Amino acid sequence: MDNDIEISRERMENMLAIERQNRILANLQINQTALVSELSKEYSVTEETIRRDLEKLERRGLVKKTYGGAIYGQDIQMDAPFKLRPRRNVNPEDSLRIAKNAAELVLDGETVMIDASACAIHFIRALKPKKNLRVITNSVEILTAFGFGRNMKIISTGGILQDSGLSLAGSAAEQTIRFFH
Repeated sequence: MDNDIEISRERMENMLAIERQNRILANLQINQTALVSELSKEYSVTEETIRRDLEKLERRGLVKKTYGGAIYGQDIQMDAPFKLRPRRNVNPEDSLRIAKNAAELVLDGETVMIDASACAIHFIRALKPKKNLRVITNSVEILTAFGFGRNMKIISTGGILQDSGLSLAGSAAEQTIRFFH
């Protein structure tokens, strides 16, 4: 009998954990982010319990754990928010030098893939003298600034707009990249 009670309590705790995880997931789907401390208070459990819940959700590919919390999404872009990312203000000389060196490796008529990184704009500017380039990018900034280049054919990966990085991500973007790879 005591053994049956133990099993029932264990099943109950597991069911409650699953229910709590589903509620955490629903919360993240709505709010996109959550803090461990806030979830702990909301569900009246320890922060360690919430961390374990988030680890389980992360293993299932539903959330991404961050320092002190989690963000929602299967295709998470872990860039800093676009407005806060170091663009042309932090070490612009280094970014420019890297971009120019990389552009020297690209030959006329080649295809290059450019991400939404801080060096990307410097790199595409350094490519301007090249002829008949095909550029595949997930960068919204590159699409809007260079989408009508005469010597470049700019191809968007498509996908879900990631506001944090002003980039496109997700399965559509991955399929496009696989197609060209």
